[in-house]
Amino acid sequence: MSDKVTDLTFLGSFTGNDTQKIKRYVQMFLDRAPEQVEEIRTCLGTGDYNQLKGAAHSLKPQLTYMGIKSLEQDIRAIEEHSSSGANLDALPPLVEKLEVTMKQAFAELQDYVNAH
Repeated sequence: MSDKVTDLTFLGSFTGNDTQKIKRYVQMFLDRAPEQVEEIRTCLGTGDYNQLKGAAHSLKPQLTYMGIKSLEQDIRAIEEHSSSGANLDALPPLVEKLEVTMKQAFAELQDYVNAH
């Protein structure tokens, strides 16, 4: 498997390294983020760029909390392109990268929850 895409350092600092709090935040992310990723994919498919912008905007801070740094620029680009209507051809590869990276992040975070 490739390198980890998540880094819970920020979340640890935010919670005072309280394992139960970290686990609770991670579980909330695991409960909600897959739906948000699906919403982004669906909005791209239907061309609902206003809703796509909103979904990307909603997911953006969560990526920071979970330390998914590799997607920080991509999620901003998704939000910006869907907002401006410019560079819409850049959206499909960005959303595909988001889906692939998030799948790995979900697995890593589920492992964390299971281990704690």
